[in-house]
Amino acid sequence: MNRRDILLGTGGLLASPFVAPSVRAQGRTEIQFWYGLGGALGERVAEQVTRFNESQSRFRVNAAFRGSYVEVMTGAIAAWRAGTPPHIAQVFEVGTATMMAAGPAIRPTHELLGEAGITLDPKRYLAGVRGYYSDTQGRMVSMPHNSSSAVMWINLDAFEKAGLSTTELPKTWAEIRAAAQKIKATNAAEMPISTAWPTWVMFEQMSSMHDVGLATKANGFEGLDAEMNLGAPIFAKQTNMLLEMQREG
Repeated sequence: MNRRDILLGTGGLLASPFVAPSVRAQGRTEIQFWYGLGGALGERVAEQVTRFNESQSRFRVNAAFRGSYVEVMTGAIAAWRAGTPPHIAQVFEVGTATMMAAGPAIRPTHELLGEAGITLDPKRYLAGVRGYYSDTQGRMVSMPHNSSSAVMWINLDAFEKAGLSTTELPKTWAEIRAAAQKIKATNAAEMPISTAWPTWVMFEQMSSMHDVGLATKANGFEGLDAEMNLGAPIFAKQTNMLLEMQREG
């Protein structure tokens, strides 16, 4: 692998090689891998790398936590420009299109696997996953690794303190808002509701559930000239509701 290629990976994907020559140490080919997962997930990545290194004697992966998703992506690009990129980088979903359009900076996964004589059936992955990381011909450009799913966590202690049912839980946004209002009114929790990655959680998930495009051009898959569809009634309604909830505290 040439040191000038990056192998991509995103929150769910491993980036296609930044062309970078591998270094041999103690008879092993050294592979530099940058990732952006901290906490428990970062520990799982470290365990995976350790298991791989211990399972064979030809290669050694040197895994390095390089900060947030954005820091990994921008750092890998900067390193490529300086001629010292990692062989593999984990790039989050939002950066997928950026890396796919990076031209000579990356090596598409399907090319790398072909050169190594490895066959990978993309259908092993869920359609929604493989579609995100494939080109228009259905070829895997990057490798799914840590694809995320949105999960709603409910503080049952706060629900009980607010006099809310701990068995019949909210199923709609209206019910969530009503529960948050009750929690605030009773001081059952300091913060009635919060979220991480609001665009992904509050809009992309809704877009998928209601089958309403978040952008034109099949959400950008059919061309780089796609435009956001946030003016659609469902997104306008969601935005107004979130703004009202913010004003309510």
